[in-house]
Amino acid sequence: MAVALTSLLDNNKDILLGIFLLLTDNLSKDNEKKILDTVIYENNVQFETIIIDKRLFATLNTGVKHLSIAAFSRILIPNLIERDRVLYLDNDLVVLDSLKELFEIDFNDKYLLAIQEIGSSDFLNEEKKKLGVDIGAKYFNSGVMMINCSKWREDGLCKKIIDWSIVNTEKISFADQDGLNAVINGRWKPLPIRYNVQTALVLREKMTIEEEEAINKPCIVHYTGAYPNKPWFLANTNPFKKEYWKYLKKTPFANYKPSDYKGFVFHRLWRPFKEKILRLF
Repeated sequence: MAVALTSLLDNNKDILLGIFLLLTDNLSKDNEKKILDTVIYENNVQFETIIIDKRLFATLNTGVKHLSIAAFSRILIPNLIERDRVLYLDNDLVVLDSLKELFEIDFNDKYLLAIQEIGSSDFLNEEKKKLGVDIGAKYFNSGVMMINCSKWREDGLCKKIIDWSIVNTEKISFADQDGLNAVINGRWKPLPIRYNVQTALVLREKMTIEEEEAINKPCIVHYTGAYPNKPWFLANTNPFKKEYWKYLKKTPFANYKPSDYKGFVFHRLWRPFKEKILRLF
């Protein structure tokens, strides 16, 4: 989270930002202080923390191990923050450019602005079929969303998404993202891809012109997926890994050592010897 915040602030000094941190009730006081120290001295920031009680989502299914119950908290944003629009950002990303133009994009009466989930058409169609999403609708990634809070409140969308998720918990594979897509059902507006450059796109061999342009000049790089796709692992091979470590060095967590450090070093040192031994037999 501190890396995402630092990159956001570094590249948006000309914008007055209202930052709301959604924190879970199990965050240590020490880490909370370090995160707050990241933003508290910035002149262009109006800052507020919101503590989310994860027991609110105890009946929901996260679906996959690397997603926590707290991932569902973004569903509550329009009811927690009295703004017409709010940009939601996951904590596993870096902001590399100004967000000014993003805040000027019209909703056209849609519930949110987002980017389509990167994946094969077969996978996405199966996911939509399982969730009851119209075949012609697109399935979006919920890691970067400009939320039309006014419309959500008018239509009671928060309750609808939570109710759907409770009733259909066995269908959930991707935490809140499934509930959001099932209820919104295509009533969202696509953003330019550069606002959510996902790992699966970066590693793709064949791309469209827009995808290539997005990778050449990304605004937001999103480190999607589980191990080793996260840049805080040494085994990560994402081309934008260096950007993560660049901003990490500017945070109170600058001395962080990757959890796979020992295993990675052992593997790198052992592999040459292993190959030589095998050649002897």
